[in-house]
Amino acid sequence: MKNVLIFITCLMLGPIFGCLSSIFWHEGANTFWKPIDYFPYPVKTIIVMKPIGREFWVESAESEIYQVTYPCSEDQICWIKTDIVPSDISVLDREPIDYNISNDKCENNNFMYPIFHKITMCITSSVHAPDATHTVSLALTNNNKLWIWDQDYEDPFSILIKMQIATITGGLIGYLTGILIVAYNPPKRKGKKK
Repeated sequence: MKNVLIFITCLMLGPIFGCLSSIFWHEGANTFWKPIDYFPYPVKTIIVMKPIGREFWVESAESEIYQVTYPCSEDQICWIKTDIVPSDISVLDREPIDYNISNDKCENNNFMYPIFHKITMCITSSVHAPDATHTVSLALTNNNKLWIWDQDYEDPFSILIKMQIATITGGLIGYLTGILIVAYNPPKRKGKKK
C-alpha cells in the first residue's frame, strides 16, 4: 500500500511541478537584466524611451543629453550627443502601448536578477499586438548605471503549447521516478513463524 501511495504521489507531483516551472519561466524567469555597459558616462536620469526600447534618451551627470541605441554592435554608433528629445513616443500607432515611469521599482513585476544595486528610476513600455506583447524596461540604478530587461513578443498560443509540453514532461518524469522508487523499495514480506 505504501508503494502505491508513493507512485501516485510522484505521478501527481510531476505534472504539477512541470506546469508551475513553465509558468515561472514564462513570467520572466527566462529574461535577464542586461547592463548597458557600452555607454561610458554616469547617468543622472532617463528622459524618454521609444517603444520596444531600441532608442532612449538620457541625461548624464554633466547635464548633457545623449541618444543611446540598443542593442549595439561594434560597427555602429551606439550613442550620440544631442539637444533634440522626442516628445511623442507613440511611434507604433497601430498597437496599444502601456508606458509607465516609476521611481524605486519597475512596473513589469519581473525578477530583478542580476541587478545588485537599488533602482532609482525605471521606464517600462509594453506594446500589445493582437496576439502578443513585447515588454521592455529600462532601469537606472543608484550607481548611475543603465540596465535593460527586454522580453520579445510571445503569443499566448505558443506559451500554452510550451506549458502543455512541460506538464506532459513533468508527468513522464513523475511516472519514471515513481517506478524507480517502487522498484528499489520492494515491499517487505513477513515470514511465517514456526
